[in-house]
Amino acid sequence: ENEDELNSTREKFRDKLRSGALDHCKVDVEVDESAYPSLEMFTPQGVEEVGMNIKEMLPGLVRVAALWDLSAGAGLQLDETQAAAPGLGLQIQVLTAKSLRDFEAAVAAASRGRAEAVTLHGPLFGAPVTSTRILADLAVRARLPSMAIEKQYVESGVLVAYGENVTEIFRRAAIYVDKILRGVNPAGLPIEQSTDFELVINSTTAQALGLTIPPSVSSRVSAWTR
Repeated sequence: ENEDELNSTREKFRDKLRSGALDHCKVDVEVDESAYPSLEMFTPQGVEEVGMNIKEMLPGLVRVAALWDLSAGAGLQLDETQAAAPGLGLQIQVLTAKSLRDFEAAVAAASRGRAEAVTLHGPLFGAPVTSTRILADLAVRARLPSMAIEKQYVESGVLVAYGENVTEIFRRAAIYVDKILRGVNPAGLPIEQSTDFELVINSTTAQALGLTIPPSVSSRVSAWTR
């Protein structure tokens, strides 16, 4: 009887996943570590692609301030940014923030360092939305084009974002969850790397900065926002 109830619950859950009823829900799945080796789905941050797109928009760009959310740590993404910079002809000024109170000082430091653009790294700058809007406004006032890796940043005023299609990542994750619920051993599932990326630009921010987006970039834009 317990097995029948479990199978019934699995079927209901699978139906909801397939219908999209759980697309906007957070679902926690507990897996016994001793029975199921870890399953990792990782994605690159598109650091080089962000740099290439912004270099096309700002051909003379050399100095970039990289603002990091210390509450999330820097780690691999910081290493990737610094490693990619020389190949793109960029000099990176690393700045940090722990809270909203640090934003103004960080942007001021970027200006003193003669930065010509600023990149945002870490969840502090994406949620809540007001955090991003405050920082985006500060960057515009300082005449600093701002860059990020998720389109939600651009919807809040950041100039440009280039990164993975997050919706597609969650859909792929749901497929993995479905397979695990069917009894597939996570250790046998392949590690996936994103191939679906989005380039999003805020046209209002571009106008405020007096920027004209060249055709070579606008032709690759996945979505424009204001």
